[in-house]
Amino acid sequence: MASLLLVLASLLFQAAPSSTTAPAGPTAPVPVDGVPTATAGAVSAPPTPLSADPEPRAPTPVQVRVEGIRGEMRAAVLAQLRIAREARTGRPLSEGEVNLLHLRAPDQVRSALEPFGHYRPEISATLEDRGGAWRATYRVDPGRPVTFRNIDVRLVGEGSDDPALREAVRAVALAPGQPLRHSAYEQAKRRLQAAAVERGFLDAGYVENVVAVRPEQGRADVTLRLDTGPRFRFGPVRFVGADLDEDFLLDFIRFAEGEPVATPILLDLQNTLQATGLFTSVEVGLLRDQARELVVPVEVRLSPRPRTRLDAGVGYGTDTGPRAVVGVDLRRLNRYGHGLETELRTSFIQNGLNARYLIPLPGTAGDRIRVSAGLLDERTLDIRSTRGTLGVGWHRSRGRWREAWLLDLQRERYGEGDELTTSNVVLPSVQWSRTEADDPVHALRGRSYRFEVAGSHKAVGSPSTFGRISAGAGLLRSPWRNGRVIVRAEAGTAFVGEASELPVSQRFYAGGDRSVRGYAYRFLAPRSEEGIPVGGKHLIIGSAEVEHLFWNDFGLAAFVDAGNAGDDWPVRPQVGTGLGLRWLSPVGMVGLDAAAAVSRPGTPWRIHLSIGGGL
Repeated sequence: MASLLLVLASLLFQAAPSSTTAPAGPTAPVPVDGVPTATAGAVSAPPTPLSADPEPRAPTPVQVRVEGIRGEMRAAVLAQLRIAREARTGRPLSEGEVNLLHLRAPDQVRSALEPFGHYRPEISATLEDRGGAWRATYRVDPGRPVTFRNIDVRLVGEGSDDPALREAVRAVALAPGQPLRHSAYEQAKRRLQAAAVERGFLDAGYVENVVAVRPEQGRADVTLRLDTGPRFRFGPVRFVGADLDEDFLLDFIRFAEGEPVATPILLDLQNTLQATGLFTSVEVGLLRDQARELVVPVEVRLSPRPRTRLDAGVGYGTDTGPRAVVGVDLRRLNRYGHGLETELRTSFIQNGLNARYLIPLPGTAGDRIRVSAGLLDERTLDIRSTRGTLGVGWHRSRGRWREAWLLDLQRERYGEGDELTTSNVVLPSVQWSRTEADDPVHALRGRSYRFEVAGSHKAVGSPSTFGRISAGAGLLRSPWRNGRVIVRAEAGTAFVGEASELPVSQRFYAGGDRSVRGYAYRFLAPRSEEGIPVGGKHLIIGSAEVEHLFWNDFGLAAFVDAGNAGDDWPVRPQVGTGLGLRWLSPVGMVGLDAAAAVSRPGTPWRIHLSIGGGL
């Protein structure tokens, strides 16, 4: 029976004229709950005449073309067209199927254009037999879009006098003369209702939401009536899944029981708890089904991090040679979230052991007191330095910035061979840092900033009085596919009579994988009479790098670095430049660079290996 109907439909199509166009008459406004559906427009004819060959035709493929529109509208039409969807499957269609789908196509095009405000399009539809394949072409003139005329948005209920909601009504992004877009209308509805819920009107809903479309006039009228309902108040807070002291957790609450509900406060609570680093996930929500007399309880679901974490890794760098690191973190040593971090690092030039005791500050987003102790032994270019440190620091957040106030007691022995000098330094400092990246492993867009002020005085037991400022910044962009541009800069200066009065840890050096490539680690600095770099009072470094991945995760890079450390200002920079190979590994970008020291006689070159290139 289905086959017989298809054959009859085909014969009717063949008898129809090849093309007709007739304007539609006026239509009455059609109110719809949320989505307007009133339509009118030019109507195109059925397909062009087909062969009258009585022999049945074997199924053949179909090509579908949509002309006259672009972008979102074209994509919407192709998604709505049944004949296009069938063509994408690659399944051959019979002659009857093709004719039936083509006959329905103009109405489907109109439906696809209505959400964009085009209710009177002109559509020319043709179907061609191209000897083994069909070609269906739809030429679309969308015409002028319907525009908004009257926008009537009102609040009813208890929240009708709420200043924040009245401001939300004024901010509704619909205006007379603006083209009708269903998506804009729906977004305006959602935002207004969300504003009511944010203010604690949890039962807010529309009692009227109508778009009356008059296609013949090219106009649409909007009527929105939002009934806010009553405003709810916060009830008691319940913590689920926590193994910490409840009084400690309650210090994070920034609202009181009985206050009007405001959902942004709950989001702030969730973000603050997440930022403590004590939990893998935090979910904060209102128990709407348990509300009584407009009082709604709050539930905070916490998933604590594992109490113990072990980290271990190995690597290689041309500055350090083979290196290894082992770290153990002990979390939540007590019911107040205290923790202990330990770390052991070893390489050819540096060996160090550090321990940090962390005390979270209640009610803050990651703020903590850190008590630390460390021992570092470093040997570079015949200079040996052994430094022990005891310190205490206050680490806190300031918006997107991290701030640290530190006080360290350092005992350092340094010098050449057996000629070692011992110094004790009381070093207060303050640091600000900020890093933003769209991916922690391989960022395509990001930036970073760092600023530090440090100093000491003889009055607190230090061997000399000095001040020190350093700053750094980085910018990363991806202007084209698979390519990145990385620019970074660093500068610093010390306020002291002679560089020898500075502790070695506070002197400036340049050169190495993360500094000026083409020069050895800490090679660029003022030197002693024996030619050993001893560090300087000033520093300046700049770098620009371009990289591109040509073969999946493999690519090339070109770079120019410049910088130096010196005792006099301005510092004369030394230049290094070269090319490198890049591999995007699971742990970050691995770089193998060949860099030439352009500023040195003979232009010697060095190989540099690094992991995690970027900010």
